[in-house]
Amino acid sequence: VTLGGDHGGTQAGDWAVFVPLSAGSCSGAAALTSNGGAIDATFSFTAELSAASAVYALCLAHGPFGAGGVTASDFDYHPHVTATLSFEPPSRPPPPSAPPPSPPPPVYGCTSSIGLNYAPSAVLDDGGCIILGCTDSRTSAYDPLANHDNGRCPMMHVGCTDSAAENYRAIANIDSGDCHYVGCMESAATNYDPVATLTGVCIDAVPGCMDTAAANYFPNANTQDDSCLYLGCADSTSVNFDPTATEDDHSCVQPAPGCTNTLAINYSPVYNVDDGTCIVLGCTDPTSPKYNPDATHSIPCGRRLLAAAAAALPASTANSSQGCCPLAAAANYAPGCMAACAPDFACCSFPVRGCRDPTAINYVDGATADDDANPCIPSVEGCVVSHNTLDFKPDANRMSTCVWAWNGCVDPSASNFVPLANVDDASCRYDVAGCADPSGANFDSTATVSVRCYYQYTGCVDPSAINFVPDATIALRSDCRFASYGCGIPQALNYDSRATIDDGSCRLGHEQEEPLAQSRQEASAALEHEETASIVIGAAAFAVGLALLVGLGMALRRHGGPGV
Repeated sequence: VTLGGDHGGTQAGDWAVFVPLSAGSCSGAAALTSNGGAIDATFSFTAELSAASAVYALCLAHGPFGAGGVTASDFDYHPHVTATLSFEPPSRPPPPSAPPPSPPPPVYGCTSSIGLNYAPSAVLDDGGCIILGCTDSRTSAYDPLANHDNGRCPMMHVGCTDSAAENYRAIANIDSGDCHYVGCMESAATNYDPVATLTGVCIDAVPGCMDTAAANYFPNANTQDDSCLYLGCADSTSVNFDPTATEDDHSCVQPAPGCTNTLAINYSPVYNVDDGTCIVLGCTDPTSPKYNPDATHSIPCGRRLLAAAAAALPASTANSSQGCCPLAAAANYAPGCMAACAPDFACCSFPVRGCRDPTAINYVDGATADDDANPCIPSVEGCVVSHNTLDFKPDANRMSTCVWAWNGCVDPSASNFVPLANVDDASCRYDVAGCADPSGANFDSTATVSVRCYYQYTGCVDPSAINFVPDATIALRSDCRFASYGCGIPQALNYDSRATIDDGSCRLGHEQEEPLAQSRQEASAALEHEETASIVIGAAAFAVGLALLVGLGMALRRHGGPGV
């Protein structure tokens, strides 16, 4: 609302508010802010009068205003300036609005940016994208997105790709699934190979004793059996009993009871079992400083007797002229001896009885007298082990050496010859070397051990051909194919049916232009529709606003107030 004519002292920043004429004052003007507001520099203010068929009076408030803002007491009531609003329904209903225009049809085309016929304006894919690449899924260059082969897939060579196989093909890049492996196919062999498909060299099991500590250790054995023999004294009553011995080698030493104390006068190194008969001379008086707790026979405590000297008294020094022997353990013991050869008892004799023949099996080294109860036994040397030997000597009583029985193939010309075997076990085998693979070019049906197989490959031997086979042994010149570059896409304008390798020169022409032209037409139609709608809406809004302002201005002027 713009105030016209004489403003009555009204300035910018003052307030103007319409109040119902029926109110008769401006007491409620401050609360009716939507019915007016501050007056700007053009002497205009905004009022929203929404009550139907009502008459309003104008209230003016001149500033400045207090800290609390505009209040009811600031307004002057001007009942002579009124505004009458009358809302009447139209005489006829407005015409129905036009239906919205139909949306433009979607643009179809190739939506893949890697497609040769990619259409940037396409929003729906038509399934016709042309994507070049290698379409052979068997190769490492395979492109899963490609739907048109560009002729650049690597040459396929089918064969065994395992370098450990006999029929390994070095250039193969497609495994044929028929690799052949050479190995021992005999399950009883020590080198049995469960994956072998072609018979190879087998290492037969050679049973024997593999313990180097055993007497019959077999260096050629590769399979441990229960034949190991351990020699030693197997008599548990012997002083040199060996609990680990499995075979008695007649080396047992029988017990020799006697005095084993080197300080005794009756000691002998021949004895190996002390029988408690040792005679140790010395002072037996515990009160004497010369007391010898080990003494078994008393001598005068005042006399000094070196134990070493007493022990060194040989039995042969006994001399009855020196006196008689009062010791019961002596061989020359004299009961009731009145003139004993004390104090050293050098006259006492302690002979060591045993076989004194060094060649006898029961020879006693150190014996001083023959033992009539145990006469000498002649020694018979030989192998005393009765089993797993080839030279057992039944009458032998002294172990020398044995020839151990070692089983195996004893034929040096056999494939499984065992060098140290001395007992043939009928296991000799004579291998025939050759190619045992029926698919080999040099297959030998008599071969028992497969070696040096050769294989034939058919293919193009021309290095300039795109299907050149480097290891081909059978040439097929008619099978060679040579590179021909060009466009290999049938939809292209420059399609070349002879092309084997796509060179990227394809021109698709209108296939790329149609989606673009269609999108341009649809965009133009959408723009025209948008502009038309804006014009219609703008015109209607302008007409309504103009009618309201004109009506309000005329009403104000009729009541003598400021013009609009």
